[in-house]
Amino acid sequence: MLISQVVANTYLLPHHNDMRESLSVAWRKWQGMRGQFGRVFPRTIANNVHDLAMNELAMRLGSKPGIQIFLGEADRFFLTVKASDGEALIVRVKQLTPGFEISNYPTRRARRFNAQLPLQGVLNVPRLTLGYRLNTDRSELLGIYVGLSKGSKLVWKYALSESASVVPLSAQTELKVPEPVVTLKPDVLKKPGENDG
Repeated sequence: MLISQVVANTYLLPHHNDMRESLSVAWRKWQGMRGQFGRVFPRTIANNVHDLAMNELAMRLGSKPGIQIFLGEADRFFLTVKASDGEALIVRVKQLTPGFEISNYPTRRARRFNAQLPLQGVLNVPRLTLGYRLNTDRSELLGIYVGLSKGSKLVWKYALSESASVVPLSAQTELKVPEPVVTLKPDVLKKPGENDG
């Protein structure tokens, strides 16, 4: 299932700060732990940042109305966000490549998840990625994003920066398009064949 960036943004707007901070704190915690590991593999970083971020998300959002954090198959954590209109979406944490592709091993389940195809044990609602990008040597957090995937690439994305602000549709002034006013000139009312003079 697909969802537009504007609609997703509207649903997630109340949680943007918590989502951004959860990933930022997870990254700082990982940086503090990194020295405890000998050789650090990319998968080690991704797994640890994921688990730390989900723990932060659970603490920050777990008790808020409309939020549910659940453990799916294969021990994957997901965040379900339900909007006031009854619609919902699922958010998962993933590392993104420099080209904004989702960085994960392409299992059948991962491919189905990324392609927005139905999955057993997962609501059939739009699935978004709370993604983060690292520099080439994986020592610095470059950005945090929300995006919709269709396959391994993001169809759309937006940054969760501290300066970003998005106004939800419900808070915007309703745009009224005036009805066209048609004024007929007297000569338009003449019958065919009548002349002007």
